This record gives sequence, C-alpha cells and structure tokens, in this order.
Amino acid sequence: QDWLNFKQRLSVLNDSFLLVTLLFCIGLFLVQRILNYSNISISQDQLSSLGFAVAGIIGASIAIIFSFSTFILQSTADLFSTQYLNKFIQDKKERFIFWALVLLTIASFLTPLLINTSTVEILLSILFVAFLLIYSLYKELRKRINPETTISKISNDALYQIKRANKELVKHANIQNKIFEY
Repeated sequence: QDWLNFKQRLSVLNDSFLLVTLLFCIGLFLVQRILNYSNISISQDQLSSLGFAVAGIIGASIAIIFSFSTFILQSTADLFSTQYLNKFIQDKKERFIFWALVLLTIASFLTPLLINTSTVEILLSILFVAFLLIYSLYKELRKRINPETTISKISNDALYQIKRANKELVKHANIQNKIFEY
C-alpha cells in the first residue's frame, strides 16, 4: 500500500518542470564543486571545443526534431483539408522554440569566446534549456499526432466559426428589425 502511494506521488513528479530544474541545479552544483575541489583547470581551447560540442548537439537536435515534425505534417496531409493543415503548419510555439534553439546554438558558440568565468556551468545551462525546449516541442508533437487532439481542434474551430456567424446574423437581424420599425 505504501509503495503504491509512493509510486503515485512519484508519477506526478515525473513530468514536473520544477523537479527537473531542481535535479539540474543539484547536478550543476556538484559539477562546480568537483571542478573547484579537484583543481581542474580547463583551457580556452577545451572550453571552445565544449562550446562547439554543445552547439553541435543542439543543432543536431534541431535537425532531428524538425525533420520529425515535417514527417508528421506529411503523414497528416492526407487526412485533413488544406485549412486545417495550414493551422498545423502555422504553429507559433514551434516557431518560437525553433528560434530559441537557434539563439542557444549561437550563444553556445560565443560563450567560450566572450565569457571567462563559469563557462562550463553556462554551457551546461544552455544545453539544459535546449533540452527542455526540445522536450516541450516533443510533447507538443505527440499531441498533434493524437487523433483526439485533432478532433478537439477541429471542433473548437467549428464552434468558433458558428459563434462568429451567429454574432454576425444577430447584428443583421437587429439592423433589419430597426428598418422594419420605421
């Protein structure tokens, strides 16, 4: 019984942003302490190599995720009309994540060149933020694949169109009633 309660509480925390951030901060603290206590000095060339490696990881992730997104788009093109397909294409969140990842890639290139203190920690933080963005995009893409989400999106759009048409019809009916009153 206690094990089931613990497992339920743990499953709630499993996808928690705060838990992941806390674990990252603890890990970053440990890396910093290990570097300080072991007197490991990292040369500028090694920092530049680390920056290029982080940028490469982010760049490869961008390529993989957005090719997967294109694959999903192609597979759903046969299922939906052009209007709904355009809604999938024009996803603002995906565009934001793409440009944020591009900026993080550039930042990981420039960090070893411009910053001399805590460079390793900054590069690890850039990598952590990039992975969080990629994970949130992954969750969004999984939602897009789900037929329930698609039906919900179509349903919400249809309800919006009906409300808009109803508002317009009420407006015309009020104008017509005023005309008949004269």
